[in-house]
Amino acid sequence: MKTVALDTPALTVGRLLREAADDIVFLTSDGEARFALIPVDDGDREAAAIRANVELMTYLACGVTTGQIGSMQVAR
Repeated sequence: MKTVALDTPALTVGRLLREAADDIVFLTSDGEARFALIPVDDGDREAAAIRANVELMTYLACGVTTGQIGSMQVAR
């Protein structure tokens, strides 16, 4: 885990991305963590692909709205 102050001179996005390539980087302001840069992993890519699938998301939304997905009843 690394921390970088947002008011660091010559702070660039490129530098932050290099530092976050293999570890979490906490961005601080006034000594407190405000944001975190986290490297993307395969699970993140899979979640993004699922969310980008409009047909699947519509199917799931309809299932939640009606209380069922396919023939399975959704427990509430």
